[in-house]
Amino acid sequence: MQDYKLTYDKERHCWDLTDYQQRQIQLAFNYQAADSLLNTSLFEG
Repeated sequence: MQDYKLTYDKERHCWDLTDYQQRQIQLAFNYQAADSLLNTSLFEG
């Protein structure tokens, strides 16, 4: 995964992400989840 230059929003106590960064992170998580599902189904089958 890319190394994001994140800025921390101290008032809202959360990381300030751009829409693009949020989409990239969501895609990465979805990819990892799908990858692990495929791996487990291969071993179980």
